[in-house]
Amino acid sequence: MENEISLFQVKMPYPLDVQGLFDAIHAFDDVLVIEETYPVIEMQLAMRGRVTGRLDGSIPPQGELIPDILMECIEKFVGNPAKPKKVVSDKARRPTLCPGCGHRPAFYAIRRALPKGIYPSDIGCYTLGLNLGPSTPVSAWGRR
Repeated sequence: MENEISLFQVKMPYPLDVQGLFDAIHAFDDVLVIEETYPVIEMQLAMRGRVTGRLDGSIPPQGELIPDILMECIEKFVGNPAKPKKVVSDKARRPTLCPGCGHRPAFYAIRRALPKGIYPSDIGCYTLGLNLGPSTPVSAWGRR
């Protein structure tokens, strides 16, 4: 697949150099725009016939773009047949902080000082601290 597509990374999305992007992509028949959040770059290119991404459903409109999802989107974009999905587990698990997350030490300190206290202030990663409840062994927090 590496021989079938070219990659262009937008290093400075604001202000977006739209003319520079047009110059970079003018030779391609189709362009797949992959953006982690709202399709800002895709909307600015606005070449509906050639640019695909979140707006037309080529990239899922919500959710995290993990490698498996991106691989499926790219395979479909280049016209490769879909591969069967691997089922890792049929059991749901609670969301947790990423490995090496910088929030873990703060949650560990709060648990030490206030064993029943985790007070999230937003709906983002901080809320995941609730899933690291008191039943979580101390070794899972990085202490040995």
